[in-house]
Amino acid sequence: MTTETEVHPVFVYGSCVARDSFEYFPNSYLVSQYVARHSLLADDTDASYKLPADLKLANAFQTRMLRADWGAGALNLLRSNASHFHLILWDIFDERHGVHWFSSGEVVTRSIDLVSSETAMSLIEPGTHVPFGADEHFEEWAEKATDLVQSFKEQGALERVRLLNAPWAEVNTEGHPTPVSMGVTATEANQKSQRYYAHLAALGVPTLEVPAELAIADPNHQWGEAPFHYVPAVYEYVRDALTD
Repeated sequence: MTTETEVHPVFVYGSCVARDSFEYFPNSYLVSQYVARHSLLADDTDASYKLPADLKLANAFQTRMLRADWGAGALNLLRSNASHFHLILWDIFDERHGVHWFSSGEVVTRSIDLVSSETAMSLIEPGTHVPFGADEHFEEWAEKATDLVQSFKEQGALERVRLLNAPWAEVNTEGHPTPVSMGVTATEANQKSQRYYAHLAALGVPTLEVPAELAIADPNHQWGEAPFHYVPAVYEYVRDALTD
């Protein structure tokens, strides 16, 4: 049984869906590591040498996330010391817009930070977008996911992992369709995600599935309306499933 005097370090690899859930957790759960806006395809390549000093982004968080994504080894701590964490919460929402694959071999995530930076976007070569759901994306992602899960198994830490599988919300609390996210609809995202979740299930990754009936978008969400900005019931469900 968890007590308020215990501190449980948490590693979040994923989007605001996983991170925002901890606003509802007991104070004993501490998010000590957070890797966001970072595709698995980009993790072991280093394109940081391409970036200029000033990315002209709106805030320090966006700048930090973009530089970490273009750098190498954001997940090294998970690969080497996963057993340090009481919980590793993983979601794949930040895979949703695919990646860009430079002719020089490096891979970077097509994130909101990237498309918001004219400076960074000017470095992207034409014809390099590999969209989420494409065979090329899935096959490369599946190989990287298998390697990451194997590292969890070798460390005896797989039982500490929870994959958060929440369907994109197709409607909001008023019954209106949710907006597209950089050209991707909720229906498309849910269909394309299926084989990614199936691959992780086949590897034995413990998964927390949010019931579809709870997956409703909140138009008053702190980050604005999106198919993955949910009503509080979703985050409360995650909390209740992962705490004693």
